[in-house]
Amino acid sequence: WKGASPEEVEEGACIKIEEAITGIEGIKKITSTAIENSCTLVADLESSVGDARTVMDDIKNAVDRIDSFPDDIERPVISEVKRIDQVLNLALYGDASEVALRRMAEGIKDDLLAMAGISQVAVSGVRNWEIAIEVSEPTLRRYGLTFEKLADTIRKNVLDLTGGDIRSSDQRIRIRTLGKRYTGLEFENLAILTRTDGTILRLRDIARVVDGFEDTDKSGRFNGKNAALVIINKTGDEDALQIAEMVKTYAARKQKILPKGIFLSPWADTSRLIEDRLDLLLRNGRIGLVLVFLSLWLFLNVRLSFWVAMGIPVSLMAALGFVTFSGGSLNMITMFAFIMVLGILVDDAIVVAENIHSRMKKGEDFLQAAIEGAYEVAWPVVGTVTTTIVAFMPLFWVEGTIGKFMAILPLAIIAALIASLIESLFILPVHLGHWLRPPREGSFSGRLRRRIDRFVDWWVKRIYLPFLGFCLEARYLVIAVAIATFAVTIGLTAGGHVRFLFFPSFDSDFIQARILFPEGTPITLTSAAARRIEESVRSLESDFRSKTGESIVRHYFTILGEQVSGPNKSVAEGSNAAQVIVELLPAERRGIPSAAIVSRWREKTGEIPDAVSLAFGGTQVHPGGKAIEIRFTGADMPSLRRAAEALKSEL
Repeated sequence: WKGASPEEVEEGACIKIEEAITGIEGIKKITSTAIENSCTLVADLESSVGDARTVMDDIKNAVDRIDSFPDDIERPVISEVKRIDQVLNLALYGDASEVALRRMAEGIKDDLLAMAGISQVAVSGVRNWEIAIEVSEPTLRRYGLTFEKLADTIRKNVLDLTGGDIRSSDQRIRIRTLGKRYTGLEFENLAILTRTDGTILRLRDIARVVDGFEDTDKSGRFNGKNAALVIINKTGDEDALQIAEMVKTYAARKQKILPKGIFLSPWADTSRLIEDRLDLLLRNGRIGLVLVFLSLWLFLNVRLSFWVAMGIPVSLMAALGFVTFSGGSLNMITMFAFIMVLGILVDDAIVVAENIHSRMKKGEDFLQAAIEGAYEVAWPVVGTVTTTIVAFMPLFWVEGTIGKFMAILPLAIIAALIASLIESLFILPVHLGHWLRPPREGSFSGRLRRRIDRFVDWWVKRIYLPFLGFCLEARYLVIAVAIATFAVTIGLTAGGHVRFLFFPSFDSDFIQARILFPEGTPITLTSAAARRIEESVRSLESDFRSKTGESIVRHYFTILGEQVSGPNKSVAEGSNAAQVIVELLPAERRGIPSAAIVSRWREKTGEIPDAVSLAFGGTQVHPGGKAIEIRFTGADMPSLRRAAEALKSEL
């Protein structure tokens, strides 16, 4: 609703829609946000709702029945909120006009959408195209026109219409009127009136046609230069790592043919987080594989250690296949699940292999030892794995949004454990029965085996058995120590000495500053304040130096006329709002906490006169949300504001 204040938007749109859709079956909560010029409502559905589209249809019908909207307001757009993840952005910046940046950004968007595997690309940071027609009322009266009649004439003459077919015995002619206009010049030539003398009154004769951008104060600057953002997102079925690699390759190739002074730089690359988690999983898997192999080789047998170690990749591959078949994918949560379960995947295989090895050392036939050894410990191994599975099963019943995210975690863990159990009971014994052989006498492996066996026998007889005997005799003392240890553990937790954080926050690679002036502040004043914040960003490079010697600031992006939280989610809009987002060097190379950088940034910026609020902080990198959030509800907005200010002053 162009030109409307938040209060007008609330009364003219928000309240009307809320009243219309309240009571629709399946809606749990309605959250509406009224800002200058627009209004957004989000309906959260009950978890029991099977098909969200049914509820959406009911909402559409209810909103369509509203007939008391203001005349100059746009019709509401109702859509289902679908999960689209941001992969990375491309910042197109340099000494160029807004028109040039917009056209180049749209060309880049078309190039990316033409690539296989990329389906979600948008252009941001620059205004949308708009053709404005400016006409004065005296001019309209001179020609006997009104605003409504002129608008209706333009509307009816910018359509492509189909007039049917003309058929004859030998051909068919389709009649179609092409009236769509896409440029200001085409609109200028539009005929408005045809006089009795045959002269035509065209739009350019009575109005000024401006072919440019929508009349807003939105703009972007990247590293202090005019910029446009090309935002690349992904759907649930697309590969973030593949998309990021394709986009970076394209950006490097595109940079070579861009005009001088224009740059294309990747920005806000979230795929790096996935790469780091995948690297951690692979690195832990390799280390675990090597440690299991070496440990079992020292104490048991080299062939046995090889086949037991192979249980790690086999179990992970089987679990990943099951997760994929169940509709999941290899993502941050499934990789976290695999990292958690990595250390216990071969526990059951070690028990089975050690029992088979013991029977073989007693002289039993290899194949018979494999069968009997696996059978002997089968139920204890099944019981061990089952208890671990049961421990993770309650995560299936976590409710709410976090429950939907967490559901894949126990699925991946349980799938890996079941795969490991099947591998240890049915596949491993076959390999050991056919491939396990004792070390040859006189070989290095045989001599090492005898020395290790002698050391183990000495340790068991001299250390372990005497200590075990003491514990059995002093059983009451052992029980008392166990109870005391348990009590100390509970005390440490209850006393706050061991902190509990469901989702701990991590050092962010992005920090930001949000500035808000009173409504009606000209964009020139807001832009000048944003420039001051940008200058303090540049001065941070001289105050801090990373442990690698690189600059701690990689890029910074300034949004004028808007404040954004998360991908494309506006939280404030208007000429009085601005936001500066800074991308820092990754934490592992930076060596400086982002909190210290934010504190120094705030000091260098100082106070900005007339600003209603100026907030510095890091971007959220965990799903925990705000530590504490207090909301006031009521019908009287001035009273709510006074109550909020009073509470703020007390805190």
